[in-house]
Amino acid sequence: MTVDATQVAATLASRPIDVLSDHPPQASSGWIGYLAWLIWSLVYNVVKLVTITIPTFMFTPFSAKWTLTLHATTLYVVDMFNRRGRISR
Repeated sequence: MTVDATQVAATLASRPIDVLSDHPPQASSGWIGYLAWLIWSLVYNVVKLVTITIPTFMFTPFSAKWTLTLHATTLYVVDMFNRRGRISR
């Protein structure tokens, strides 16, 4: 049995596609549902801010190495500029 492409196309075109058959429309929940969604959204964003964003911003500078390494050459240059300032006074 051979099926022609035009027959398949005609069959598919004649059948309506019902996208919403598996998912019936949801009823609107009104202002109470909106208020619950708004409160949940605010709580979610506050928890996300407090537990993820703020600790990330705090960890970044506090995990950096804050020590200053001075080599002999750096000390010599600092001393040279310091003495030049004293002489010109």
